[in-house]
Amino acid sequence: MASSSESNSPSVLPDELWLHIFQLCLSSSLPPSLAEVTDEMALTGELPTITTPFCLSVVSSDWRRVCLSNTSLWSSIYIWFKSSPVSNNWGLLRSQLDALKTWISRSGTRPLRMVIGMEYWDEGFDFAECPPARRIPQIIMENGGRIQALDLAISEAWYKYLEPNAFTELETLKVIVSDVLDVDKVESDWYFERIPVSSKALDFSRCKKLSSLAVTGMFEPTAAFQVPERWETVTDIAMSHVIPGDCIKALVCMPNLKAASFELFRDFDHDCYCGPEWTRDSFNPRSGPALQTLSLNRMVPAVMKSLLYFIPLSLKHLKLGRLNSYDSIKRAYNPRDYDFVFSSVPAFADTLQSLTLQNTLPHLVKPLIRLLPQLNRLISLEIINDWKDNAGDNWIRDIDVGSKDMYSGGLSWVKSSIDELLLSLVVDGTLPHLERFWCTILEMRMEDWALLAFLRHRTCTGPGGTQDRPAHQHCCRIRDVRLVSVQQESSDLSYSKELAISQWALEEMRTLKRNGLKIVVARSSGESVVDLLE
Repeated sequence: MASSSESNSPSVLPDELWLHIFQLCLSSSLPPSLAEVTDEMALTGELPTITTPFCLSVVSSDWRRVCLSNTSLWSSIYIWFKSSPVSNNWGLLRSQLDALKTWISRSGTRPLRMVIGMEYWDEGFDFAECPPARRIPQIIMENGGRIQALDLAISEAWYKYLEPNAFTELETLKVIVSDVLDVDKVESDWYFERIPVSSKALDFSRCKKLSSLAVTGMFEPTAAFQVPERWETVTDIAMSHVIPGDCIKALVCMPNLKAASFELFRDFDHDCYCGPEWTRDSFNPRSGPALQTLSLNRMVPAVMKSLLYFIPLSLKHLKLGRLNSYDSIKRAYNPRDYDFVFSSVPAFADTLQSLTLQNTLPHLVKPLIRLLPQLNRLISLEIINDWKDNAGDNWIRDIDVGSKDMYSGGLSWVKSSIDELLLSLVVDGTLPHLERFWCTILEMRMEDWALLAFLRHRTCTGPGGTQDRPAHQHCCRIRDVRLVSVQQESSDLSYSKELAISQWALEEMRTLKRNGLKIVVARSSGESVVDLLE
């Protein structure tokens, strides 16, 4: 019989198990998109750490054997190219090129997911035009017929080497038009009339299998990415760093869209100028197949309302992000702005199943409470007011709530209780089909009795409740509740007074959890999370 140490040796595990472990490790390590990588680099100045099959293959001879004998581990390729700005000092770049060619060769004949990013500026050094770098788009083209998913953050100087027609198997495309991330240009008014690029525009419209498209950049005729008058294969579009006219253009030319996500330039805050020929009266409401999912972020109120007007009335899932406004104190946090936007939402009442409000107005609770009774088909409601990734809005965290009168209604939603919202969900006829309620708020305060009133009304614990039916017979049983209070980064969770709930209330919620309710009540600060029910 083998000794205990031998039986625990990694080498005795079946190769199939190691392969499954490696696949999970690689899939969880790769970034979802280069757009998220560039966002992280903007915050940290560093590339995120990832695990590659090269890393796994050097651990031991057994691991190397498993890696080299399974082409599936090499079918997702991620490389961020960079080089020294010193002329003719391209050792790192050449080694990365060798790694790319080796990576592709080890994938065998499998379909490829290729993620290619590059350092496209460095103190005036034109990386894209150095001789070794020109080999990168050529390698992409040589394998174009195998690529199913392509994620590019490359220089426009490389577009002349790409022939979109060669990507015959392409299903998912993500492109970052590099110059839109140039800080100097973003801070100017250049996005009103984009400066024409010198390279040819990329036209992927003849890729017959392409259905999912994400572009960070603009679709103007002078832009580096071209959108045809009609693009029937695309069913999923995500656009960021765009102007309002780009959003309408996508909706008009892609008649079979099922999901759309639009985000304007971070500094686009002019209600008075929304791009060439932008007026709500210029467009008729969109017809055709149902658009099921819509996400709108960093919109000025007039644009958000106009896009909601343009969407078919069969929308099922809606996510509204924060508003941009020219005057961040006098206008951006004026409740009237969201009254204006919310007035368009009831048009979808007969079909809308989920509503997500992420980093919206700090005090949106009253217009929201007025809106909810009209959404009689809503199953999921999620509110996320953590104000993360809003570096320009740090003043919101520290504002004196006592001076709320000067801000046209106040910022009490920033450091507020959610009692009024919870109690509105106890009113007969309000969200009768609600099954999922998630709420993540900066420094949430909440009274025990309000939370328990909501839970008792929506679960089987109240008088007359049964296992299958809540205490109130005119509403569905709530199944998933998540309440998270986000603390400021300097807060110590162990001493926090936010979200202080009595022990007897916690015990009742633990009983609900044991009876099948999926419930989380937690405090969060940075990477630390304390679940009060654990």
